[in-house]
Amino acid sequence: MHTAPSLNEFLSQGTLVDWLEFFPIEIEIAVGEAYALAQLRVTAYGPEGSIEEHVPLSLDLEGPDGLLDLRDWRTYGETITGSRPGSATLWVHSIAGSSSGARVSQPIHLTVTP
Repeated sequence: MHTAPSLNEFLSQGTLVDWLEFFPIEIEIAVGEAYALAQLRVTAYGPEGSIEEHVPLSLDLEGPDGLLDLRDWRTYGETITGSRPGSATLWVHSIAGSSSGARVSQPIHLTVTP
């Protein structure tokens, strides 16, 4: 059985992430519909284009209040549910540094439809 390193172990390894790719790049859900964040496929690339495994990520939501019901996200960190129509940006951030010294962030457009 393989397990990912703890955050402290990961950071002590000095792994660098210069860009992220993910699928999908847009998420559309209806009001009342849930989206499991495990469906999001993220690939982290190091300075030489190598794929970096088990890179810790963080998420931020930039958008109107009340767009999503975040109870499941806050409790389990796994699911977002549409609360009312609108759009937002879900930011995915690498916890690892990059070769430029800044942490890499990528946006995902999120739309909640009626």
